[in-house]
Amino acid sequence: MSIAEQFEQKISQGDLPKPVPKFLVIAGRAALWIFLALVVSLGSLSAGVAAWFMTDPVALSGAAAGASWIDLFLQALPMFWAAIALLCIVLAIIIFVKSARGYRYRRVYVITACLVSFLALGAALASAGVSDAVDKMAHEIIPQYSGLSKPRMLHLMKPEAGLIIGRIQTMDGTRLVIRDPGGGVWEVRLNRETNIPVHLKIQIGDCVRILGEASSTIHTTDAKDIRPCPRGIRRLPPQAPPLIERR
Repeated sequence: MSIAEQFEQKISQGDLPKPVPKFLVIAGRAALWIFLALVVSLGSLSAGVAAWFMTDPVALSGAAAGASWIDLFLQALPMFWAAIALLCIVLAIIIFVKSARGYRYRRVYVITACLVSFLALGAALASAGVSDAVDKMAHEIIPQYSGLSKPRMLHLMKPEAGLIIGRIQTMDGTRLVIRDPGGGVWEVRLNRETNIPVHLKIQIGDCVRILGEASSTIHTTDAKDIRPCPRGIRRLPPQAPPLIERR
């Protein structure tokens, strides 16, 4: 009796489990690779958004920010996306190693390839403007997402140090009226010494940060420097005006 006949006899007698149908094997492998593609896509998007936050030229070069790239990385939003990217990298490595041919490759090569791929794809997506769109979608879809920007808001909203941020309500050639994240209204006076970058085209509804001499009692400030809000704060929700009780 040949080996094939011996195996067939054992299968018919129930000594061995029946072989898995070929279409199930193919379907399982296809599902595994589809899941791997989804993990890589999500991880690349997350890595791109984290890099997009950390390479914000406004936050890095603005005088009002006063934060290094390490400070920016430790903020809640970049860490949120970096954690998702790290989780996806780990999942991608596990899936690839456990795949049918994953045993052929040394794990150090697999880990290096995954890291390089995620960083390269993330940088490409950030450069193409996809990260900006993902951040906007997260603000619209995830209710708690906007709350992750509060640490940076608190860092930039320090009236006692002359730092305020807010969304422009009205503007003319000599002043701006902005509403801060807490709903307070500020009058920002402009003069010849106010430094506004040539490329900055501000308009009503934009989020700006202002360095100047602020008075928290009468909510006015003489602006020395005006910059756009850094990434992650530009979409801070406009606050409704405070209710005035009528007696």
